[in-house]
Amino acid sequence: MIATELLKLFAKIGMAIGITIIIMSLLGHNPSPGTIYLSIGVMNVLLAFLILTMLYEKEEEEE
Repeated sequence: MIATELLKLFAKIGMAIGITIIIMSLLGHNPSPGTIYLSIGVMNVLLAFLILTMLYEKEEEEE
């Protein structure tokens, strides 16, 4: 139970970091390989979203 709460927290933090990276890449506040940072940000958000959806599906099954 505690593990799922921690996973949710990490996923939300990861999503926030990913969104920040995407915004900074779009605004150009980054070193030259901007596309690399952008792809990392997108992957980070997608991964966090995947983790959150998996956890919520798991919770619904338990109820």
